[in-house]
Amino acid sequence: MHSQSMAEMSSQSSGRTQNNPPAEWPALVECATPGPRPDRLSSLIRDSFNWPVFLQLAQDHGLTLLVAEHVKNLDRSLVPPEALVKLQELRRSHAVFTLQLTAELFRVLERFAAAGIDVLLTKGPALSVRCYGKPDMRQYGDLDLIIRESDIRRATQAMLELAYEPRVPLSAIDAKKSPGEYVFRKSGANVLLEFHTERTFRYHPRRLPIEKIIPAPRLRCNRRPRCPGAIA
Repeated sequence: MHSQSMAEMSSQSSGRTQNNPPAEWPALVECATPGPRPDRLSSLIRDSFNWPVFLQLAQDHGLTLLVAEHVKNLDRSLVPPEALVKLQELRRSHAVFTLQLTAELFRVLERFAAAGIDVLLTKGPALSVRCYGKPDMRQYGDLDLIIRESDIRRATQAMLELAYEPRVPLSAIDAKKSPGEYVFRKSGANVLLEFHTERTFRYHPRRLPIEKIIPAPRLRCNRRPRCPGAIA
């Protein structure tokens, strides 16, 4: 039974030493592994398991959605109702945010297709699918896209037409200034997009083979470019 509240459990940190690490860390690692074991996770969250600390760790490391996915399959007697409610709220909030980002992504892709700008989706949902098989298992606050440096001016103009505010103005692009990334924010909405090119990746140890990850445009059907790929 859950006789203790979340506030009471948050104070149960005494008696833990470096030689006897708290169970919250192993439980978090278990949730993040490619093949988590429910029996292993169940054994870790017993006794004096500190749920507030565990949920905060998950939030700090962007693992809340993975934790929610695995905790929902555990015996309900092991999970405080407050923790379940908190995870459900966080999951619902992220789902709404993800839908908003997805809607904006399709608007951008449609506009770029019309302009003949090739683009790749990276990180965020692309990495989530590659690692966990679902686009909503990673927490992310923006969308990352890769385009050619030669297309960045047209891409910026297209984003302006979609009511986005560029952090790097057209004048800076015309002056050949190269930022760490091209950031676009939509006024009045919690939407942030970052564009990367072969020049913004110039400090990486290896040169980005832009023409290998974004092949030359193929034959187009109805004047619409091929569907953009996604890389993690």
